[in-house]
Amino acid sequence: MSELTKIAQMGEDLFDAAQDVLRLEAELKKARGVLYHIQEVDIPEYMGAIGLTSFETNDVSVEIKESLRVAPLAANRPKVMQVVTDAGDAALIKDTISFAFTRGQNEEANKFYAEAVAQGRAPKRDQKIEPSTLRAYVKGKMEAGEDVDTDLFGVSMSRKAVFTSGAPVAPVFE
Repeated sequence: MSELTKIAQMGEDLFDAAQDVLRLEAELKKARGVLYHIQEVDIPEYMGAIGLTSFETNDVSVEIKESLRVAPLAANRPKVMQVVTDAGDAALIKDTISFAFTRGQNEEANKFYAEAVAQGRAPKRDQKIEPSTLRAYVKGKMEAGEDVDTDLFGVSMSRKAVFTSGAPVAPVFE
């Protein structure tokens, strides 16, 4: 096989492999949608309608778990930060300040970090509360009987069917 023929064949193999990845990603997306619907809609609704919270078959055990979701809208983020700060819980806020430098400016970046304000550069600042930390914070407030603005914090409860035994196991490829 000539070198050009070999390159052409590799180009076709590349195309086929890329096509396979796209097809498998689309199938995965579809399968995740089916899983979500069965796990978080069909089973919880049906079991709730007949008054069950768990069931067992010969192969699996499934239980309905309640889950607190906390996902404030991006537009509400500053207000969430203010509410948390006003409650005396500002320590939950993660504060990140970053500076942009071009390649090869490591030493200058180190110096600038120490002298940011004196150098006249404006650092980029990002403040956030990690999602799991915010969920724990809101859950704690709710369990303590404190008022929580559920719209501001994007609070919702969901029910989900989870395996308590017999869960599928990921295949091992060698």
